[in-house]
Amino acid sequence: MAESEVAVSTARKALIIGGGLAGPAAAMALRKAGVDATIYEARDAGAPIHGGGFNIATNGLDALAAIDALEATAGLGLPAPRLSFYGAGGKRLGTVTTGLPAPGGQDTTSFRRRDLFLALQEEAARRGTETCYGKRLTGVEQDGGAVTARFADGSCATGDMLIGADGIRSAVRQAIDPAAPSPRYTGLVSFGGFAPNPGLAPEPGLWKMAFGRRAFFGWFVPDETQVWWFVSLPSAVPLTRQQILADGIGAWGQRLAGLFEGENSPAAEIIAAQGEDIIVVGAEHDLPTVPTWQSGRALIIGDAAHAASTSSGQGASMALEDAVVLGQCLRDSDSPEQAFAAFVGLRKDRVAKIVALGAKTASSKASGPVGAFFRDSFMRFGFRFFYKPESGAWLLRNHLRWDDQVAA
Repeated sequence: MAESEVAVSTARKALIIGGGLAGPAAAMALRKAGVDATIYEARDAGAPIHGGGFNIATNGLDALAAIDALEATAGLGLPAPRLSFYGAGGKRLGTVTTGLPAPGGQDTTSFRRRDLFLALQEEAARRGTETCYGKRLTGVEQDGGAVTARFADGSCATGDMLIGADGIRSAVRQAIDPAAPSPRYTGLVSFGGFAPNPGLAPEPGLWKMAFGRRAFFGWFVPDETQVWWFVSLPSAVPLTRQQILADGIGAWGQRLAGLFEGENSPAAEIIAAQGEDIIVVGAEHDLPTVPTWQSGRALIIGDAAHAASTSSGQGASMALEDAVVLGQCLRDSDSPEQAFAAFVGLRKDRVAKIVALGAKTASSKASGPVGAFFRDSFMRFGFRFFYKPESGAWLLRNHLRWDDQVAA
């Protein structure tokens, strides 16, 4: 294909399984590429969206801008361009830059999970994407140029292609490859919240992360009224959200605050200020290498294909990048099969590096006393002599632009 030519895929209808973050973003990217999509979501309409705060780094924000969706998030997030680390004794180890924006671009931003998910779902709907709720996938069938999704309620849907954006426990991943790996427990159980500010001085734009003796604590004080926070608790047992809720949030709140008694951080008072309105995430998981992302006209994206530990700070941004690159591949290819093969080739190496980075970061949160000593010493030395903002350029300066051509 000549460089000046742009292929036009004959596929015009996509089934997207999963309506979280990757699903609506993919629907918008596909519509921009000339492909209509319908989202099929397992949750019932109006079901609560759980989760605390998380960052969308500059590369993820660029992806939103590439599909003209960044404006839909205006006013929802808070700038978060810096991150400081503190050792087990409370001494600051160093500060890093969390984003490398393009000229005039938006810097890394912290969002509440519910706010961002609803904004993208509403924007996809505004552009004409229908979401069907209560559709739990049970099977995928392919016949020539068509793909059929079957659901637990007995219904089915047929399209030209199927995109699995159904998260770390993806049913589409298992349908594509029954031998696909299962999620891997990272050794951490997570909690979080948005607490009333118990009197801390505001530090807009700065997240702080402390390696406590018994758990890892992160907090963000954007103003006089609120504190965003989370706890990563090392645990030999991968406690689920349901198990934790069964024990009672009151008991867990006291337990979490107690983990930080005697620590040189405000963790205990922030958790106490939260009361019983604690967000329970439960056991954190990632995915080791997933060998098969594509089978014919079916493909997995986002956490279904490459779930990184939350410690990477890149899970959501990777899903948004996936959506843009998938749309570009469909725009520039002659068929879904060709587009999907190009997508896999463009994405696999990058996301593998990010999954590995997240696993390494998660392991540092669960270090014992000896490991913590070496970790703190190494980090302090590294920040002092080796850290430069440009060291994260490969990760953060991936400025996707819709008009960029991709290799078919």
